Amino acid sequence: MTGLEKILQQIQQDAQAAAEEILQQARDQAQELMQQARHEAQLQVKQLQESTRAYCEELAQREKSAAALEQKRRLLKTKQDCIRHVLTEARQALVSLPEDQYFDLLLRILDKAVLPEKGEILFPPADRQRLPENYLKRINEVAAAHKGALTLAAADRPLPVGFSDGFILIYGGIEMNCTFEAMFAGKQEALQDCAHHILFPAS
Repeated sequence: MTGLEKILQQIQQDAQAAAEEILQQARDQAQELMQQARHEAQLQVKQLQESTRAYCEELAQREKSAAALEQKRRLLKTKQDCIRHVLTEARQALVSLPEDQYFDLLLRILDKAVLPEKGEILFPPADRQRLPENYLKRINEVAAAHKGALTLAAADRPLPVGFSDGFILIYGGIEMNCTFEAMFAGKQEALQDCAHHILFPAS
């Protein structure tokens, strides 16, 4: 083998060794990149799992809160409906009292409302026609106890719409509405609270 051939062979060997070294470096670098990419992918998957779990938990909590709020709203509406029904029944029970008890009740209401002056008392037409005997005398006994006096208002006096129970006291130009509807409306909150405590004592 000539000197030139030896040189060429050496060059070829050196080139092949350099190529193998470069190739190995590339393989090592590719392996390192693959491991790094795999590690980053695992981190991203873990983060995604955690964020998804947190979102699902938040969504479930929101749904739970919404369901609880809807349950409370429906329970409140049911309670309010029950209370309204009880108050309606209570008013109807007053209207449906036996005649003697009904007119005795009106006298008790009058005792709380009458003023110490002269005035008139107006009854709805149905009640006016069935006033008990000597009822006006009993009315004035109650009025006199408060230093007042009452006469029956004229039968042809204009009546409020829906006036069907109780009475109206008239002092000059001032009218005092003592119908059951007005009394229930004036004491609505107190009556609702009372009905609530009776119907739902634990709440």
